[in-house]
Amino acid sequence: MGNEKKLAIVRGITKYAAEAHRRSAAAYRRRNAEELREKARIRMALYRQRLKENDVDWEDRKERARISDTKYRKKHAHKIARKQRMRRRDAYIEKYGEEAYEERKTQKKIAREEKAAAIAQEMAEQQARDEAQAARRALLK
Repeated sequence: MGNEKKLAIVRGITKYAAEAHRRSAAAYRRRNAEELREKARIRMALYRQRLKENDVDWEDRKERARISDTKYRKKHAHKIARKQRMRRRDAYIEKYGEEAYEERKTQKKIAREEKAAAIAQEMAEQQARDEAQAARRALLK
């Protein structure tokens, strides 16, 4: 039983009334999103101002926050990168369509394979040159 249902039972609200309340609250947040964002901005600005006034170590606090954020980003880099890839993928699909995305993915795969083949060929050529040079040195001895 979720917290909402427990609260509804305690308050004597039926589950249908609780669901209606959730829907109306969501609609209110959608309608007044900008106003609510502005209130939150003001509230956070006042909070930061109070912290600055009361906290002599404001710069230390900011530095600790920066360090903490850096540690988080290092530790969760793969998750962050995956979310960014998915966001970009979804935006591309929304803009150009699923077929265009699949075509682009195929083109990128072909380009990667061609690049890998070129690198492998270059390495093989370099190895052949090194072997030829080693053979010449052996003949000179």
